[in-house]
Amino acid sequence: VSANSVAGSVDDDPANDVGTAIDTGIGYSLEAVVVPDGAALTRIAVRNADVNPDADLDIYVFDSNFDQVGQSAAGGSHETVDLLDPAPGVYYVLIHGYDTAGPSSPYVLYDWSVGAADAGGSLAVTAAPSAGTSGGAAVVNVAWTGADPSAEQIGVLLFTGPNGRVGLTLVELNAKD
Repeated sequence: VSANSVAGSVDDDPANDVGTAIDTGIGYSLEAVVVPDGAALTRIAVRNADVNPDADLDIYVFDSNFDQVGQSAAGGSHETVDLLDPAPGVYYVLIHGYDTAGPSSPYVLYDWSVGAADAGGSLAVTAAPSAGTSGGAAVVNVAWTGADPSAEQIGVLLFTGPNGRVGLTLVELNAKD
């Protein structure tokens, strides 16, 4: 699937501390992401290519009750939070201007949701063993038609057994970073 996106701007946090930013209201922006019913995986991200050079933005993800469910706060601004089997609803993403490399930095917040019931689509398994062993290795061939190689896109391969899903593999196209 292709991403939803929203562009914004975040001011620099002079304290370089997300707790202080929340307390003072300086150094963060808040965006809402809607997760649909039946999502097997939702990815929320910002990318280096969309911020000031040398900026370090971080993301913190909260559910509709404002309970934190994920964060990505590594150096730089290639930040990703993956939510497996998220509950449907509104999630809130705090974009923290840890170091905006200026008074503020632009950003683009991306989100993708891939449904567990999405069958076929443009990502398809072309060859796979009929059975596997947990913890074992196997070759699975996939084909992704119609994907835009210049845009980041994700898909999932779901592995099932007699009692339902036993695993998920993320497939990602990313020419952005």
